[in-house]
Amino acid sequence: MANHSTRIEVMVKIEFILTPSDRDALLLENKLIKQHQPLYSILLKDDESYPYICATIGDAFPQLIIAPTRNDDSRYRYFGPYPKYMELFSILEAIEEEYDLRSMRFQA
Repeated sequence: MANHSTRIEVMVKIEFILTPSDRDALLLENKLIKQHQPLYSILLKDDESYPYICATIGDAFPQLIIAPTRNDDSRYRYFGPYPKYMELFSILEAIEEEYDLRSMRFQA
């Protein structure tokens, strides 16, 4: 293949898979990258997954936290997944401010 980068030359196949939602698409992408270990898709190759916002509704003092994975415990309610971990801090801060929630994060 003339005038193409090495990355383009090693690509052999492109598939499109329709999913019912963005959430389903993110989860499928995560699963397929871990399964196939493509050379140039490095962000999800390790054991990390897309994080969630978790509401600890079963706790005496419920709070919103960032959870790396889902737990099938009914005491927790999950929102997400979110593709960018660092954006979750801003999202939690905005939720706490909008609904006048007290932050339970430790501050030294």
